[in-house]
Amino acid sequence: MKRRVVIMLFYWFVTSLVYYGLSMNASIGPNIYVSFFCASLVEFPSYFASVYLLRIQGRRKSTALFTAIGCVSLLICVLLSSGNLAGGSTQLSLSMLAKFGLGSTFANLYVYGGELTPTSVRNMTLGILSVGARAGGVVLPYVMMLDQVYESLPYAVFGVLCLLAMLIGLLLPETLNTELPQTLNELSDGRHER
Repeated sequence: MKRRVVIMLFYWFVTSLVYYGLSMNASIGPNIYVSFFCASLVEFPSYFASVYLLRIQGRRKSTALFTAIGCVSLLICVLLSSGNLAGGSTQLSLSMLAKFGLGSTFANLYVYGGELTPTSVRNMTLGILSVGARAGGVVLPYVMMLDQVYESLPYAVFGVLCLLAMLIGLLLPETLNTELPQTLNELSDGRHER
């Protein structure tokens, strides 16, 4: 149980940090209004994709896939900006693709986090995970200040943290079509590991 909560706590922290970092930095494109509109518009397909893949791929695979989309988009953004190969619209497109991935990841984490814990402690666990996500929001302004050191450094930090969260998250069991644990004793007897 502790391992699940620690892994999910890190995943929620990273997802919140990156998601809100991308939301705060929505003025990346050539026009701040178009950028903000795109950042808002990308929310809708991300939630629909999340619901669709949760049912087909399961929780672990779909969460990892969406996090990978965000991670790869962010790291490509860093590589292109370091070589000055990308224009504003390319940066905007990659940022919106990353936000799509992280928005879907965030939606998945609410479902997955609830299913990983027994019913008897589910509310408390989701509260703890939510605190971890808010801690990501608290750290965010300090990560964003890294752009004073190097312009793309916040995105590099976001990309690396997404990669770590995705890899560590793959250690969690799949919960699609499984009987969810009702008590801590049911979880500790190992029937709910897959």
